[in-house]
Amino acid sequence: MGESIPRGRIGAPGLVQLGQWDLLVDAAVMIRQPVITQQQFTLGQEIQAGLGARYHVWRDRVAISAAYLSHNGMDTFFQSGVAENPSELLAVVQLEPRPDLQWDLGLGKGLADGYGTTELRVFAGLTWTRRPPPPEPVPQIVIAEVPKEVPPPVIEPEPEPEWEEEELAKVEGEKIVIREPIQFEFNTPNILPVSLPTLQYVAGLLNENWQIAHLVIEGHASDEGSYVYNYDLSIRRSRAIWEELLRSGVHPDRMSYRGMGEVVPVVVGGDEASLATNRRVEFHIVKQYAPDERPPDYRPDVRLPWSGEPARITTPVAPPPEPEPAKKPARDDGADLDGFFDELEDEMRQEDGAAPDNAPGKEQAP
Repeated sequence: MGESIPRGRIGAPGLVQLGQWDLLVDAAVMIRQPVITQQQFTLGQEIQAGLGARYHVWRDRVAISAAYLSHNGMDTFFQSGVAENPSELLAVVQLEPRPDLQWDLGLGKGLADGYGTTELRVFAGLTWTRRPPPPEPVPQIVIAEVPKEVPPPVIEPEPEPEWEEEELAKVEGEKIVIREPIQFEFNTPNILPVSLPTLQYVAGLLNENWQIAHLVIEGHASDEGSYVYNYDLSIRRSRAIWEELLRSGVHPDRMSYRGMGEVVPVVVGGDEASLATNRRVEFHIVKQYAPDERPPDYRPDVRLPWSGEPARITTPVAPPPEPEPAKKPARDDGADLDGFFDELEDEMRQEDGAAPDNAPGKEQAP
């Protein structure tokens, strides 16, 4: 009301996702004809800005947000105490009980005595998103031969490894198997203290076995939550184990980590036992040295990437190579044959009563 021509707003929003955090910005310029009000201020062209941060307590379920909103008149830019420059601080809780439903509950506090601000306000919002039903599959006619009854194959379960009393992990083929699964805090990459002895035992195996050239730490998650969240959680948990092994003295050039999310389950099922089995960490040996090979010289100065502090690294030492057996001198087979026939001829002469060729007084033919 009171504006003779339409006003225009030109701006752009932006969103950056960093793990569980979303950082949002909305900047715009309001272009309009100045309006002189009866409240000793003028509504004119202004810059509008909104900054917000949102943290996902439970991805796709619960989030908390904080935002700062401000308007600044072009003629009173960043001047305090003027009505043309209102600002407000918001706190919001977002709840998503269903994928198509979202509740917003918020609290606002005016920070400046500008137009449109309030001392305190409470607001609520409900957003419903209509999702179209999935398309019906196109019926297809498939003609197939019915095979004869074949008894199902008998799948022998893999035998459980036998463990010594003090043994927490062991090398089996191209894997390092652990006696007990690694335990984490719920929905976090924080390793529980009960699993630290197992990781220290794994570090001891790596530091004692020089033939293990490279180990991949592979994190897996159950199918609870979204693919994006499970993939991110599996990466952060495998990275936490990589950091713990690095603290325990394993050289960083001998290991790496990756996350597989929920796409490689061990068992299929929605019960808690199946879900707990799929939430796991595996140790794959992707490269080993042969007995006649020797590892390279690892870099001696290693620092912790997250703090820059020197790391206490243990580099396994390979035994010296076995010396090659000495070669026997080559035998002159022709000379051996000549001597054999000479001895045979002397024996035949002695049997006939004649002196051997090399007897004393016997003339030798030239």
